Amino acid sequence: MKKKLSLAKTDDEKIAGNKKLFSTYYPKNVDSSIVYVKNMMSLFEKKKDVNKQGEMHLVLAELYLVKADFNLLDFHLKKGEQFLENSSDYNSKAMLNHMFALSNVYKKNNDEASKYFQKNIKYYREGKDISKHFVMFAYQGLFSNSYTQSKFSDTYEAANTYVNFVKKNYPDKLNQAYLVLGSFYIGTKNHDKAIDSFKKV
Repeated sequence: MKKKLSLAKTDDEKIAGNKKLFSTYYPKNVDSSIVYVKNMMSLFEKKKDVNKQGEMHLVLAELYLVKADFNLLDFHLKKGEQFLENSSDYNSKAMLNHMFALSNVYKKNNDEASKYFQKNIKYYREGKDISKHFVMFAYQGLFSNSYTQSKFSDTYEAANTYVNFVKKNYPDKLNQAYLVLGSFYIGTKNHDKAIDSFKKV
């Protein structure tokens, strides 16, 4: 693949080659993955593709999160936010919100993390074209955030809306959703409801 990349003539061929090499190394070799993402970013910059530049910054943010390099994580998140500010690609914006949420979870900024999770749920409710995976992660994140802060009213709402979302969109994952709900009931010492949820699992 590296030889094929060296023979690439057009920018599109070079982007495709770097993308294949990135896929080969990710997630096993983070440093090599970073190299190929940066190569793609340079090519998207040359093509003046603002949205793709924003996406590449988000991929780099994810890679630096794996490396626990929070300075570069923050740098690339902010750059991604700048590039995507006027974008109509809500899926990219959902990825941005997801990465900001994860960053704040790691920093234990629970309220800030919840704010970004809520943004993706708002996109979903407004009918924006975003991956439902981001919505599922948002519900899970809200549940976890509320639970760790002992905000049980918010936790209950997050758990139940998560179950309803999974019923509609990922029925094959419903056992996991009821496991989350059962865990909540155990934490609040509502053992009968916990048993009922675990039976559904």
